[in-house]
Amino acid sequence: MKNITIIASGTRGDVQPVVALGSRLQTYCYRVSILASSRFAPWIEQHGLTAAPASIDVQAVMQSAGGEAWAEQGNDTPLQPVILINYQ
Repeated sequence: MKNITIIASGTRGDVQPVVALGSRLQTYCYRVSILASSRFAPWIEQHGLTAAPASIDVQAVMQSAGGEAWAEQGNDTPLQPVILINYQ
């Protein structure tokens, strides 16, 4: 069985398609882990996938005052936040 880890840093709208992809990959004999916010771990695992909880909650960041201010700026690359995820 081959292993694959998929990174889904974002809100549920970012994670849900990755869960669907991971579920499909399992039918092709892949062992799938998804690196996403820890808030999604139970949901990921109920789909038979391995959750690799990230140390940052992107959804919480986006709901903060700074995240809302960034979202109002649009897609101006220099204004986008840099998010580092440490996965060990």
